[in-house]
Amino acid sequence: MSIDSSSDTRESCPRVYEEIIQQLEADIRKHIRIEHQLKLHIESVEDRVEELERDLDKTKLQASSTRASHRDEDRSMRKREEANKKEREDLLRQVRAHEKTMVQQDKILEAKEVQIKQLVSHNEMAVEERRKAEVSNHQMREQLEDLKAVVGNLKSQMKLILENQHSMRGQ
Repeated sequence: MSIDSSSDTRESCPRVYEEIIQQLEADIRKHIRIEHQLKLHIESVEDRVEELERDLDKTKLQASSTRASHRDEDRSMRKREEANKKEREDLLRQVRAHEKTMVQQDKILEAKEVQIKQLVSHNEMAVEERRKAEVSNHQMREQLEDLKAVVGNLKSQMKLILENQHSMRGQ
């Protein structure tokens, strides 16, 4: 593997990590939006539960004050009361289900945050390794230049020695 292809591979690692981080951040934003929507829905459901509880209290008061004179109306009120109670229970079940979903979303969000931290850490290590490799490559180039200069000097000295030997033989 050449120095250039090794450098290209190291340069592509941070980009890959960056893309993964961006995708995970998008997932987190999506989960936050979902969580926000669930919170709004829960607030709406809770308001409805409060409204139904007020209706239930009102219905009980009306039923007790008019029971003697309005038996038919009383039966109707009891039916409405039961329906409200059932709807309240259904809404409470929905709230519990939404709360459970929110807990699951929080766990997913926490896992994504851990993944992001790990990827950032890996990215930082890759950047540091790349920096060290660049320093090492620079040092190796300097050593190569120094060796070329030494070889050049040795060649010049060898040439002079050979010329001296040649001229000594010729004498």
